[in-house]
Amino acid sequence: MPAHQAATARKPDVASMDVPKKARESKDGGGTATVFIYRPAGFPWGMLGGCVITIDGVKARTMADPRYSVRKLSPGKHVFEATGGFTHQRVPVEIDLQGDQKYYLRMSIDALGFPEGKIIFTRVPNAQGVEELAKLTAAP
Repeated sequence: MPAHQAATARKPDVASMDVPKKARESKDGGGTATVFIYRPAGFPWGMLGGCVITIDGVKARTMADPRYSVRKLSPGKHVFEATGGFTHQRVPVEIDLQGDQKYYLRMSIDALGFPEGKIIFTRVPNAQGVEELAKLTAAP
């Protein structure tokens, strides 16, 4: 095997790192769903330094910076939730993912929970998600 092919073959799938094995495996062979989770810039987000994103109850990443993260998940129902930061309120969102589809989840703060607020996920149309992600940097 040529050296460039061997190096490529050993490279891990960065998009699925830190995702539980169960979540990465496709249930029906229909392909994985691609989920973009992001936090836009332009809002006083410093208070979210300790915010943790969980997928199906398992820590997937933190969202201290206005960045985005990509996750490959099996088709089926998955629960996304943000915890920590400045709030103790939780607003999980469940999405029934379809294989070979893309989903865009934007994090924001619902100020109606004043004084704490609530961190919420909003599913946005793909065109809007692509446009908003173009202004951000991928998370490490």
